[in-house]
Amino acid sequence: MDSPLVEILCESLRGKHSHVNPAKALQGLTHTTATQQMEGDAFNAYELLYHIVFWQDVTLSIARGDNIDWKEMEGKDWPSYDELEKAHWDALRERFLSGLKEAEKLVGALDLRLPMPTWNNEPVAKAFAVLATHNSYHLGQIVAARRMWGLWPPLDSNPE
Repeated sequence: MDSPLVEILCESLRGKHSHVNPAKALQGLTHTTATQQMEGDAFNAYELLYHIVFWQDVTLSIARGDNIDWKEMEGKDWPSYDELEKAHWDALRERFLSGLKEAEKLVGALDLRLPMPTWNNEPVAKAFAVLATHNSYHLGQIVAARRMWGLWPPLDSNPE
């Protein structure tokens, strides 16, 4: 499907206009910086990306037509202490970026008007709009943390 909506959704997923470029938001972060705890109750970059990837994976599954048990999702969208102890930042980052590429392919291939039975029959387009805004919101939190740490903008301004 070639339409302005496809272009808008893909640009939002890629980080254009009001959305931060996902690759740039994560560029140069290491396991050490990503798991650095923020002051107060704020989440660190690893926790935020884990949360983003969790919901991105769910959204991609729904868009592919998989059946999702929403109750099974409860409480699993943030990493546990054990998960943080064995965190693999680079793998999580690559999973996120790979998922974004899949999302763009699905946006271009699916009929965005079709209802998703697993998501209250909302149209497929809504799932990708929610995914883009959810990613953008939490990536913005990561960028804000990076600014406080003096790690923004990244030294190399050319994201992958």
